[in-house]
Amino acid sequence: MIRFVLVVGMAVVVCRGATLEVGPGKRFARPCDAIIAAHDGDTVEIDAAGRYVGDVCVVTANRLTLRGVNGRPILAAGGRVAQGKAIWVIRGRDVFIENLEFTGAVAPDRNGAGIRHEGGNLTIRNCFFHHNENGILTASNPQAELLIEFSEFAWNGAGDGLSHNMYISHLGRFVLQFSYSHDAREGHLVKSRAAETRILYNRLSTETSNASLEIDIPNGGNAWIIGNLIYQGANSANGNMLAFQLEGPHPENPGESLYVVHNTFVNERFPMGVFIATNRSLHTPPVILNNIFDGPGRITTHTFAKVDGNLQSPKLKYVAATQFDYRPAPDSPAVDAAVPIPRELEPRFEYSHPACGVVRLTKGKADVGAFEAASARGEAVPGAPARCRQPSK
Repeated sequence: MIRFVLVVGMAVVVCRGATLEVGPGKRFARPCDAIIAAHDGDTVEIDAAGRYVGDVCVVTANRLTLRGVNGRPILAAGGRVAQGKAIWVIRGRDVFIENLEFTGAVAPDRNGAGIRHEGGNLTIRNCFFHHNENGILTASNPQAELLIEFSEFAWNGAGDGLSHNMYISHLGRFVLQFSYSHDAREGHLVKSRAAETRILYNRLSTETSNASLEIDIPNGGNAWIIGNLIYQGANSANGNMLAFQLEGPHPENPGESLYVVHNTFVNERFPMGVFIATNRSLHTPPVILNNIFDGPGRITTHTFAKVDGNLQSPKLKYVAATQFDYRPAPDSPAVDAAVPIPRELEPRFEYSHPACGVVRLTKGKADVGAFEAASARGEAVPGAPARCRQPSK
């Protein structure tokens, strides 16, 4: 079958092969035993009833599906990483990873990752990465695409500011959608050097940790930041929230377009830096439309950015901000205040917690920010994991 990315159209081809079962009483006791035995197109099903500690390996088969069943299995590094890199090092093409938990990866170079991606196209869906030195770390491959959706990243980082919840190197395309990245240990919540970066309908929040940037796109490229809740807590190590091309351009990132549309930025850190810090020499002005900027500080450092429809205030009205419900209250100035924007930039969905998404219900004019004020929430995103089809929060 062909699995299409709902929002942006990236496709991963998944061919049906043999199913290899892992767990108590199954043919394979440990996931890596099945991974080593697998052929191109096979599926490895890992039973959550098993205990998988220190089981680390390199994944070389192509079109492989690696899936947790009967709950979410925990893959704990237990002091080991494959090739000094990660719990799993992915070398295959068109690999699909679903419903697994990766934790505890530590390496001599302080870059131990839940997953080290060194292959072709990779999809990560409904997974949890926590307390690794990097949640996911990728090698450079301008032909590869990475999709992460419906997943959570928390408390990753070696505490050196050089390791992050997710660190994406020079890929052709990186898409993060309907996911929850929070509380990295001094590093960034999302760092992408991909030629094309799409960060859509996520909650990116530095809540109690000393994480640095919520989003860092250090070499630019073409980037779409749409429909996200981006929150900076009081302990953040960096006053800026989104950085674009601050390390300068790169030959593998020929574009320099930045679209920041219908996001809700909330700053609880003082002193504040800049909400959107960019390389001031960008020839293409950033497009910043219909965002909420809650808190003090400049919206952007770029002199000629296209800025319209945004709302900035030290304190805005929400349904329940203390519970991270940042839907506008009925009497909020954000209601019906969005300016018309190109159709391809209009938000179709909203983030719903935890790590899910719903259809955005717009009544009349759109509201400013990542959420509509409508009291009813839309249906779950088509094709979302079963847990997301429960009543949304």
